[in-house]
Amino acid sequence: MVIERIVLYGASAWAKRITSRQKRQLSSIQRRFLLNITGAYSTTSTAALQVIEGIMPLPIKAEMESVLLRYKGVEIRKKGELGRMKQKAKWFFGRNQERK
Repeated sequence: MVIERIVLYGASAWAKRITSRQKRQLSSIQRRFLLNITGAYSTTSTAALQVIEGIMPLPIKAEMESVLLRYKGVEIRKKGELGRMKQKAKWFFGRNQERK
């Protein structure tokens, strides 16, 4: 999504220090677009909308971009943080594939 790229611009700089309030704001922005894309009822949970569309939550995506850029050119296998981010992505997309 184009909007996703705009919202996540510079995520490598700000995502590491993101607060829970900012995470909620990112989810709220994403939710509005997901409701329009899916045509679902407004009572549908954000997590359900993300799974239906196969879209990763913006706070996790921002954190992933931050980690990937930080470790670019570094021996990645030695970094546990990147492994955790990959696990989050694998879990999210694996769960999404089971439901389709």
